[in-house]
Amino acid sequence: MPDVPDLGDTPGPGSDADGDLASDDTETALAAATEVQEAEDVRGRDLQSESQALVAALEARDDIIDAGEDTGTDTVWAVTDTGLPINFVRNRFAAWDNYVIEQEDQGNVVQSALADVAPSFHGVTARDTTELPDGKKAYVMNGMGTCFNNGAAIAQVRSWFSAAGYDVNSSAPTIPNLMSVSDAAVFFINTHGTPAVPVTEVKRNDSGSLTPVQDSDRRIGSLWTATPVNRANLTAYKQMLLDEELVVLSAEHNTAADGSCTTPYYFGITPKFIQKYMSFDTDSLVFVQACFSDRTDLANAAFAAGAGVYAGWGALTTGTISYKYYFDRALSGSESGNNIEKETPPQRAFDWQLIYTDLSEKGYHQVLQPIKFPWGNVRNDWVNGGQATLVFREAPSGKHGYLLPTIQRLQVNEEQEKLFIHGGFGSRQGKVTINGSSVSIDNWSEKMISVSLPRSGAGSYGDVVVEVEDRKSNIVPLTEWRGKLTYTEQALGTLKREMEWDLHLRGDVHTYRNEPGGDPTVMTQDLYMSRDSKAKLTASGSHSETDADGNVITTEWSGTQNIPWEPSSTAPQQTVIGEVRPKADGEGYADPGSALLALGMTATAEHTQKGYENGSLEVETKIPMLLFMQAYGFADETILGAIGAVHFKFDSNWNIKADKRTFTEKNFKATLEWEQLTARGTPDRAHARGL
Repeated sequence: MPDVPDLGDTPGPGSDADGDLASDDTETALAAATEVQEAEDVRGRDLQSESQALVAALEARDDIIDAGEDTGTDTVWAVTDTGLPINFVRNRFAAWDNYVIEQEDQGNVVQSALADVAPSFHGVTARDTTELPDGKKAYVMNGMGTCFNNGAAIAQVRSWFSAAGYDVNSSAPTIPNLMSVSDAAVFFINTHGTPAVPVTEVKRNDSGSLTPVQDSDRRIGSLWTATPVNRANLTAYKQMLLDEELVVLSAEHNTAADGSCTTPYYFGITPKFIQKYMSFDTDSLVFVQACFSDRTDLANAAFAAGAGVYAGWGALTTGTISYKYYFDRALSGSESGNNIEKETPPQRAFDWQLIYTDLSEKGYHQVLQPIKFPWGNVRNDWVNGGQATLVFREAPSGKHGYLLPTIQRLQVNEEQEKLFIHGGFGSRQGKVTINGSSVSIDNWSEKMISVSLPRSGAGSYGDVVVEVEDRKSNIVPLTEWRGKLTYTEQALGTLKREMEWDLHLRGDVHTYRNEPGGDPTVMTQDLYMSRDSKAKLTASGSHSETDADGNVITTEWSGTQNIPWEPSSTAPQQTVIGEVRPKADGEGYADPGSALLALGMTATAEHTQKGYENGSLEVETKIPMLLFMQAYGFADETILGAIGAVHFKFDSNWNIKADKRTFTEKNFKATLEWEQLTARGTPDRAHARGL
């Protein structure tokens, strides 16, 4: 910011009697400069020659004591005869912005010639980015006037934040409103930005005249606010101008009665302003959609104010696709899923590095340069070495990763009666609900949460959601199956042994992505019977035969034995384990029609056997029963290296279809049959709001 002297001490040429910046002469000079700018602007045809013409026209006026151009960026500056410096924004104008927005709305985004430039992570080290911002304040501010067609896009982004559980501040970025930005989880502003141009110090010489002196070693850039420059505001913010916290800017803004764009004067904030007056949450995101906003001084000011990650543009920026795409992907997995360029299935939220890599592959990290506008070209040498790029910088201690908690997959441990939730959650503990019921959290870390899993009832199955301060994750269903399975042996006579299971199984069979835009993958889900599963052996019947001596030998089976869940070193015991092997259909959803359940069952139990000779009891003993599915060819494969597993099929609703298998030989028949195992909490398409 040019160093403005306190004109209240010694009135100079052109000053009013009070010698204040808020003077008639100041207003006259600003009005004159506006007339010159609007007269010289052609906007979009030849920006370089236009800037030179503007400088010449300003220098020709008596009420402008100096004017010049930063040739690297075509930024024009001037100093009024009251000592007020001005920067004329020459990098973002309505015709350009609105043309690009129109192309985006038609789904015909002009790709950058440098779209294959690698993502730009300035100052980012190899560390996990798994934190969420501390709070949930989201400032979504728009500094662009009615001449720019940005309002609908900004309103859309605000609605996404609101739907995702953020408290959205949509106020205009006036100086008072910017000074009140505090504990921001997200700060996003769409506005004009100026490059860091040499500072102009205005000094008074011995004769009392004002003399501008350029200091090329000091450069200050700024961001346009919604506070206009007028006499009252010049008085109110004089000291902030002197302290280089504010600058005065001129740029295209509102639509005039004749349809043209006005070029009024508004204040701009500098890095000193950001560091002094604004504050951001730990692990927060500051995203500045403005030309020349990727600057070390701006980023460091944001970091000093608490930000975790800072995003800005290396040169001029246009349109809306970059920030719309970014926030859409960062806030995915809510009720509405993806909003633009929809993924099928809808996508969950990811961390900023993965999202940035994804949008870079589409060329959205680049300024759309050069563009063949209907009215001609603009200069394209600003895209030099990939500088016109959306760049992310990370604070030295920052770990900002997500804007929403996100679930990748679930894992059940029935022995511990716990559910392990994998994904990205941040380290600040929130809550977990299963089918709407809160469950007890045993451990919370940035990448995994473990919760106590009830055997039945509320919170035992269904939609799993992680919530941190009203910010909810995507939904991942925990599916359960309940039903009966029976193994029967029929031997001589009416001798019969029957092993019956009341089974309860739980697991995650949904598809999920490992990266944005990737194909949903599937994972084989290990299953183990829940602790409320039950097994029972029942023996019955008898068989009699006459031996060679004419004695009648009779065998009887009897007894019922309940088999506990807990495995033990001695009989009785049972084991039911399995693997669900889901598959994805052509669109990436979990497909029950092609999924498979490999289920293995073993059991060790005993029953009573009595032997009679001619009606007299001769012997009574306990007979063990050892069951393996390999017997009689019931097993389709072996799992865990030893247990024979039977293949089960699902219907379209993830129920396990009723069926049976039979083995028969002389005087012996074995049957394995099961009724339908009913599924609840299934991963149907209605649940696929964020995979």
